[in-house]
Amino acid sequence: MWVLRGRVALILSAVVVLNIGCGNPAPDGHGSVVGYGWLIEVNLEACGVRPVGYLTPTALYSAYDSSGRIWARSGQQSVAAMEPETGQVVASVALPDPPHLLACVSRHILIASHNTLRPDGFSASIIDPTTAELIGTLRGFPGPVTGIAAAGRAVFVATLATGADELNCLYRIPIRDIASPSSLPEPVLAERRGSAQWRISAHRGLVFLVDITGRALTAPQVRVLNARTGEIIGSLDAQELGDITHIIDAPFLLNSTGVMPVLVQQESTAVALLNLSSLSLRRTVALSGPISRIIAADEDTVAYVDSLATADERGLRVTFAVQKTGEEVGSVYLAEATQGAPSAQNRQ
Repeated sequence: MWVLRGRVALILSAVVVLNIGCGNPAPDGHGSVVGYGWLIEVNLEACGVRPVGYLTPTALYSAYDSSGRIWARSGQQSVAAMEPETGQVVASVALPDPPHLLACVSRHILIASHNTLRPDGFSASIIDPTTAELIGTLRGFPGPVTGIAAAGRAVFVATLATGADELNCLYRIPIRDIASPSSLPEPVLAERRGSAQWRISAHRGLVFLVDITGRALTAPQVRVLNARTGEIIGSLDAQELGDITHIIDAPFLLNSTGVMPVLVQQESTAVALLNLSSLSLRRTVALSGPISRIIAADEDTVAYVDSLATADERGLRVTFAVQKTGEEVGSVYLAEATQGAPSAQNRQ
């Protein structure tokens, strides 16, 4: 059952982490979010949320596959697929290490990154979601994976520097090679970025690479790469970004607009609206409260979750806002959304 709250505040769980980097996007106007193990589907048109089912308290990221099923972590070292209409678990895959980021990059490729350091570095498991089989492993990343996106018949993977002398890296791996690579290719970009980590999103042959700086002094930067070549074809630096002092996450990409959560003048939360044709900043739109990541968006409405720093289970919320004005038009508490849900007994 959908929980609807037009123009009423609603709050989500303190450990909510969102659907990101999925090559096969959610159905129009929908997105998914996982909080305290609950898989929640978000509907922009209704400004409402619906509990799909319960996985595990350690569930973090989620991803839609090409058939519309939602994949998320289901145990210490496994992922599972749920049917969004019924909440039924229809597939499960055991993994060599705990999964972190999830991204569906093609019909037959689901990537689950791992933050476990092995002698050969960090890794990511390759799953075929159509058969629920583990079909390969990407090994040898120098740092934890911070972003995954698909474009131009390739998968782009961003990794974090793990020491003072290490580099943030961006890899371009052809999809045809991803299940059985002989070794990782050389990164298309490798830089020292201080405390900044890289996040990425992709759309129609373009890859957007952003510096996530938190409260660090590193100047914000957005770079745009040609997905087929890995070459930088445009950028927005501090001068073009104007009053934007920090970027919170990679932009959510629509047909002509990128919607990017940011901080303006150190403290005020906003979304930056990017023109994807001219690769320029249209304007920033102030929001009524904190934003951590965008769950779903269309040309009219944005659904986002607020600060992940809140410790209380009722301390996060999904908020619906008008994209052009930032006006809040609805929100729902996770506890309220999941109250009486059929999967509640699974929390025991």
